[in-house]
Amino acid sequence: GKSCSYYHGVHKLSEHHALQPAPRAWDIEDLVSLGRKLRACPYFAARELMVGADIVFCPYNYLLDPQIRDSMDINLKDQVVILDEAHNIEDCARESVSYGVTESQLRAAREELDLMVSSSIRQQHHEPLRAVCCSLI
Repeated sequence: GKSCSYYHGVHKLSEHHALQPAPRAWDIEDLVSLGRKLRACPYFAARELMVGADIVFCPYNYLLDPQIRDSMDINLKDQVVILDEAHNIEDCARESVSYGVTESQLRAAREELDLMVSSSIRQQHHEPLRAVCCSLI
């Protein structure tokens, strides 16, 4: 982020003569290596370079997860998407909408909900959640 000293070198990296115009595809290792030399962040440089790119390679979850798409400013409207090994997309889609919790997390949630219910804090909302937690433990 902005507090990182490498963040402020992003423009040095994304505007570096070796990348303009890009005669070849750059992978993250290339950007990391050049970023070290220039003391610039390869992550934010890649995001900046993505804006002018004709082709972008990325993991499935960058496309499937709306939060990642939004944070990466990925707009799929009027775009062609090619999926490599598309038979894996079902698992990726399932993972992107799945969430796992441990028993200790459920116990901690139940304790917090117990406190809210006993303190009459939005009791009508917290009591059903507490019941769900109790049924899962």
